[in-house]
Formats: sequence, structure tokens, C-alpha cells
Amino acid sequence: MATSTPQTQESSAVAVETSIVQLRHVPLASIVVPEGFNPRGEVVDDGELEQLAETIRQHGCLQPIRVKASDEGGFVLIAGERRYRAAVKAGLVEIPAIVRRAGSGGRMSRRSSSWRR
Repeated sequence: MATSTPQTQESSAVAVETSIVQLRHVPLASIVVPEGFNPRGEVVDDGELEQLAETIRQHGCLQPIRVKASDEGGFVLIAGERRYRAAVKAGLVEIPAIVRRAGSGGRMSRRSSSWRR
């Protein structure tokens, strides 16, 4: 089973948690990308995406994507669509993600809103 980073099984299970967000590995199959998600337009399956997928195959996904836990038990992508699509293309099973709790509302702190820039 491929993981997103070259770590041992024990270390990949470790999660960092705060009251609103949690850093952990989430299964790619449980992530939903909303229709019209990316304001910059469609992510094109091109040479650059293939190059990112190859880098992720070799080194893992070094920067976590951001998702929000859904009330149904899955996750909704907030940021990192290119990394998400490259990880799928690379054949990974899970990806590191910063997870916001379901029902945590739309308000973000200054620190987390700067992640979106």
C-alpha cells in the first residue's frame, strides 16, 4: 500500500490536533471536490501535472492539502486541488491533509485565512 510520504506505518498514524483543525493522512477516496471548486479554472491534465505526480511518487506529498470534514463522514476539498489530482495520478491511497471539523463554520482565523493566499 502506497502512502503519501516515505514514513514508517507507525509515524504516519500520528495526528496533530487543535480545537478546530487536525493534521493527518486521509484516504483519497473519501475526498470530494465540489463542482466549480477552483476559481482559477479547471486543473488541466498536462505535463506539469504529470511532473508533480512523479515528484509525489518519489518524495511523497510534502505540503498537506486542506479539507473540511463533512457531516456524512467524508471530506470536502478546500485547497490543494493540483496536489490532490497529482496524488490520484501517482496512485497514492492517502494524502496528508489539514482537516477542519464538520460544522466549524465558515469563519477562519487570520492565520488560516492566510493559507488561502
